Amino acid sequence: MQHLGGDDAACGARHDRASERRRRVHALAVAPDGPLARALGTTTLAVNSYHHQAVARVAPPLAAAAWCDDGVIEAVAARDGAWPALGVQWHPEDLVDDAEPWDRRLFAWLAAAVQGA
Repeated sequence: MQHLGGDDAACGARHDRASERRRRVHALAVAPDGPLARALGTTTLAVNSYHHQAVARVAPPLAAAAWCDDGVIEAVAARDGAWPALGVQWHPEDLVDDAEPWDRRLFAWLAAAVQGA
């Protein structure tokens, strides 16, 4: 994990927006051929953000799956897709009043993964 802030206060302030937890405050780019893009049905989206830590290095068998334009890793996924694993740094559960199709698709992916387990 890496702390966002300190020497890079602008980056930390951008990601730690707890007072705006129900607003989409920054965009993400999603790895185009990965399991997260397949689950979301898109490679670009806007998310809420309230975290002061982020993944610094991704350990196998995971791979980075989405990034903010400042380089912060915002999601991880199983590298080979052989098992269902997605981890996201944003909070889609707080966006139910402003739900986009990809928010619902993420929850549908989770439900399907649980049913298939």
